[in-house]
Amino acid sequence: MSATGTRLPLNEARRLAGLVQDCIKGETYVVGSIRRMKADVGDIEIIVHSDAAIDIPIGCGVLMPGTYETVKGGKKDWRYWQIRNVKDGFNVDLFRFDDLNRGSIMLIRTGPAEFSKRFVNCLRRRGLKHADGYVRDNAGLLVPCPTEEIAFKLAGLQWVKSEDRE
Repeated sequence: MSATGTRLPLNEARRLAGLVQDCIKGETYVVGSIRRMKADVGDIEIIVHSDAAIDIPIGCGVLMPGTYETVKGGKKDWRYWQIRNVKDGFNVDLFRFDDLNRGSIMLIRTGPAEFSKRFVNCLRRRGLKHADGYVRDNAGLLVPCPTEEIAFKLAGLQWVKSEDRE
């Protein structure tokens, strides 16, 4: 959610997300409110493969006009990078994933928060946990989760389309 409450109509948010994706060479997915097709959007959330190259001209205002600043992340081995439009407070959140956690990251980042919490709780009931961005067993060993369908199965949940998640 944006710091100042700035919200954008879905079509505008989709357009801006596309501009961000154009700055990334590699696998990306738009998640969050945009993927859930909400009428208005408080921020842009994109998951980015760890092998992708990113070149977002933050200071040029490639998204909404104005200057952007890095609020969180953005270091060499970042897992989460948030940039914010200085004037409007509109955020762009980038989250890293790889081939072993694509599914769980996509599910969690699509949300909403209550749906993501339900997923994590269902994993726990099945002897699994979501830690450090990955599904793990009780011994801490990584359980591959390359697709969202596998994430649902690991949690014992029926598939729910992104726009129907509550």
